[in-house]
Amino acid sequence: MSSQGEKKIYLEGNQKGYPARTGGDFVYLRQAAFPVRVIINGQPITMEAGEKRRIPRTEPGKQAFDSFEVDNTSDVAQSVTFVVGEGDYEKIIVSGELNVSAYVTSIGSGESASLPTDVIKTVGLIDTVEEVVAEGQELFRADTTPADSRFAVIQHDGEFYAVHRDNLYRFNKAAGGWSATLGWDLTNIGGSFPGHVFAACVTPGGTIYFISQQNLYVASLLNRVVFLVQSTVIRTPPPTRGGGYLNGKFYFSEKFYDSGLAADVNYLRSYDIETGAIASIPVEVSFGERCWVRGDYVYMASNGNSNYNKLNPVTGDLIEVVSGDAGGLGGKAYSEADDYVFYPQSTEYIYGYADAGTKYGTIYVETTGDSTTRKEIVLKEKFEWFTRGADTIMTGPILKPIYRGVALNEGADYLDKIVSFKWTDGITLKTLSGGTQTLRKRGILDGYSIALSSEVTFSVLVENFG
Repeated sequence: MSSQGEKKIYLEGNQKGYPARTGGDFVYLRQAAFPVRVIINGQPITMEAGEKRRIPRTEPGKQAFDSFEVDNTSDVAQSVTFVVGEGDYEKIIVSGELNVSAYVTSIGSGESASLPTDVIKTVGLIDTVEEVVAEGQELFRADTTPADSRFAVIQHDGEFYAVHRDNLYRFNKAAGGWSATLGWDLTNIGGSFPGHVFAACVTPGGTIYFISQQNLYVASLLNRVVFLVQSTVIRTPPPTRGGGYLNGKFYFSEKFYDSGLAADVNYLRSYDIETGAIASIPVEVSFGERCWVRGDYVYMASNGNSNYNKLNPVTGDLIEVVSGDAGGLGGKAYSEADDYVFYPQSTEYIYGYADAGTKYGTIYVETTGDSTTRKEIVLKEKFEWFTRGADTIMTGPILKPIYRGVALNEGADYLDKIVSFKWTDGITLKTLSGGTQTLRKRGILDGYSIALSSEVTFSVLVENFG
């Protein structure tokens, strides 16, 4: 008589001592992209996919082990699956491995929960200019400036906005000015417009949360009808500027000016959009009335200080003091592909490069036939260029920047999210396919030639997309 069950574990690169709290008499490593080290009763065993270890019992009626630990011997994150149980391993599971599955196996997540789907885009060339750029380096400047309160900026669906006093301005990048002045419809706020907007964020669904004077308000980006959410959420005068959205929360800062304290106290504040809870975490930073969100982190800075603080948004812990350009008077908003930044500076608004470094050219990625969906992608790796007839041919790690334009954040493991890629090099229509595995698991590397502009098709795992 035997019993057995699967144990699926996700391991970060080089992770050690993962506790697998399940016991038995044997361990079978059903799936693993790279070898792992299994420690059972203090004894390390290196195993590869398909290997089994049976551990003898030391006491009658008692399992050979109650738990075990797992080390990832690779610097690449991977999902591994064990079969653990009493008695001995039942061979029916091995025979099941022989079935051909339409589902896809990746290193990071194991077998996919759904079938891959196709994403079709057009990729084109903007420029092949190679230059060293600075963080926040200006590309366009708003030529019409709203009066005062230049603190809060947001980005939604490819557009940048300045949230200001009693108007919402949309930035026209091509013209370097304001393409529209979108007024607020004042509803249920008990009087005139609340006044200066100091901090704001926008959700993926287009809902804006903002702080005006001491109060928290909400409005839709679609119709801009304003509702009061809660009064007096910060002290007066409002010592907060910027703001940002992350994981269902509106983050903003608060610098508490108190003459009775030896030093001002900076707080990381957040409003939970689902529950309505407002949190306040004191943070150990020397400057912080300005706040913004980038990626998975919250940043705080002060006016006139070139450095800024990178914080854990959950605990408020300081991760690092970044030596860079904190520039501006308020917050910052970043493009969807994280290549460009928009922020208030002096009496105007600046649109520029998000990061310092070498720019090796710029391409665009858009839905075929719809230029309104265009995403500009800064090339951060060196590519080779030549012309073939009317085409410009780009050679190098082409999948990385194109995928960033598709998924908006390629990540270090982008090849573990792609199942196949179809494109043309100007002569031949090509297909790169991992079959029932991702390109990364299949061991396929990035480095090809593509004709610009041309249509490409990604086959991707939806649950890992982005």
